[in-house]
Amino acid sequence: SSVLANLVLGIIIGPSGFKIFENTGWSETLAQVGILFFLCEMGLELKIERLKNMWRDVFVVGLAQFMITTGVIYFVGRHLLALSHIQSFVIGTALSLSSSAFVLQMLDENQERGTRHGRSAFGILLLQDL
Repeated sequence: SSVLANLVLGIIIGPSGFKIFENTGWSETLAQVGILFFLCEMGLELKIERLKNMWRDVFVVGLAQFMITTGVIYFVGRHLLALSHIQSFVIGTALSLSSSAFVLQMLDENQERGTRHGRSAFGILLLQDL
């Protein structure tokens, strides 16, 4: 996918690779502007009627996904990796959140954003971005 290609390109030209770009401070600002545009695009797609129809995907499915994933990763961290409660919880919550940009890009590439699972994924991502 193009998302993976962009990640690999960043590694290759960045400080870890050929060092074409060693000072990455400017890219952080550019990334923040990109996130603002991305969230604005998500907002442009949301109509009040659609948001009303998505409440189940946003709140029920989104919260369930977050809590189940956090719980499973917490359990693995606590009982299999012998991490503390706090370490397990922080890792669980961090890993239960998806990258909206990555997931939506993949849905668009596969023309699946309008499908039932695409709408559910959009609802989950919307909750996570809140």
